[in-house]
Amino acid sequence: MLRTTRGVVSGSAALLMVSDLSFEPGDLDIYVPASQDQTALALADKRLGYDLKRSSARTYGNNMEIKRVHVLMKGRKKLNIITTKGENAVAAIYNFHSTVVMNVLTASGLYCAYPTLTLERRGVANLPALLRDAMAYRKTRECYEKYRQRGISI
Repeated sequence: MLRTTRGVVSGSAALLMVSDLSFEPGDLDIYVPASQDQTALALADKRLGYDLKRSSARTYGNNMEIKRVHVLMKGRKKLNIITTKGENAVAAIYNFHSTVVMNVLTASGLYCAYPTLTLERRGVANLPALLRDAMAYRKTRECYEKYRQRGISI
């Protein structure tokens, strides 16, 4: 799916792959370029067996690179297919709430934007992203707390 859609896995699942942390992510986030939106949904349905539960055309938190979020379920497993506004799905990671989640798994490799900090279980808040949207502030603080509970200092 990642190769076909030029998508990337990011969020908690990618953090687990680049770190020595041990926790169970609540979902799997796959970011895809705008032109691959429907292809990703079809693959998730036909190849992976996920059912679409809802879609929303909105930003994801305070991330200005996000166009649409699709939530899919397979039993109790949750898959988020997140469509970016442009054709580079990786661009969205630089608008994440902190450096801790600026990691991606592509069809050809694993990338960590801040390896030293991440491997030391430390992160830096992305203040421009945080300050861009005061409404998202509470949700961002909740994300920081979630990662603190997982052993990361932000």
